[in-house]
Amino acid sequence: MKALARLWPEERIALAFFGGVAALFIDRRYPFTVGPLVASYLQFLLAISVFVLPPWLVVSLVRRLRGKLPPDMFVRDLGIYLRSLAALLVALVAYTNLKCRLLLLHPQLFDRIFWQLDDTLHMGGGDFVAWVTSLHSPARTGLMHNLYFYAWAALALPLAVAMARSGAGLVRRTLAALALCYIIGVFTYLALPSLGPALVERGRYAALAGSHIFTLQQSMLEALRFTVQNPQAPAAPFIGLAAFPSLHLATSALGLFVAWKSWRPLLILLVPWNLAIAASAVYFGWHYVVDFYPALLLAWANLLVTEGRYD
Repeated sequence: MKALARLWPEERIALAFFGGVAALFIDRRYPFTVGPLVASYLQFLLAISVFVLPPWLVVSLVRRLRGKLPPDMFVRDLGIYLRSLAALLVALVAYTNLKCRLLLLHPQLFDRIFWQLDDTLHMGGGDFVAWVTSLHSPARTGLMHNLYFYAWAALALPLAVAMARSGAGLVRRTLAALALCYIIGVFTYLALPSLGPALVERGRYAALAGSHIFTLQQSMLEALRFTVQNPQAPAAPFIGLAAFPSLHLATSALGLFVAWKSWRPLLILLVPWNLAIAASAVYFGWHYVVDFYPALLLAWANLLVTEGRYD
């Protein structure tokens, strides 16, 4: 109990989520994958750290030379940052195991509802997907590919600024909010499973055939079918399919809130960047537009939950 009391709130939540998913899988006799997921997500977290740590190291060194950095502050901030990543890693492992088996736990798809909402809200009842697919071209596909796959940098950059300017407090708060986004988001996936327009209407995205994204989507769809047919298959990182809400945008949107708290001029870059990320997700058919509204709400609400606790 004493060890549990020493844990941060987000660490306790992440461990409870991890344990709950593991217990569910034991009950269902599904394998609970850990090692391969940890290895893959460590690479992802390392990529973020490459953004975050070097500027902080330089600023910390300058402050230390000027006598403006307390001797223990450097080690303290680094420890906070690494613990924050560890809590996020625990949540990501459990999240991925659950996401890869969504259709085993809830086989009904809600894509038709989200599709109709997009048509009604954004095309006045017209065919929104037809408009999106009319924009497909090789030049746009290359640009959108980079926007989509490097969306994590829209969070990593403001985290780097926050870490360099004010230390690890705001970074810890943001990573805790990100872990909560994944935890709450996967339960939303479980309640309202959907695959996204390009996965349920492959033919309408045929103009993307031959692109890396189209090939990836096909392999993910095949992996999903294999898991449904073979429940004992291990979970794989970045393979589970789910559209509502868009945790891709929730992740990058957290960067907007970090910039607002740490250095607002960064919003000049981040606002159009987030809009472009959302556009790329729609362009490739990963998401319906209605997936973005709860994503923004989720990011904002989880930062509110952490308000005043870490900075």
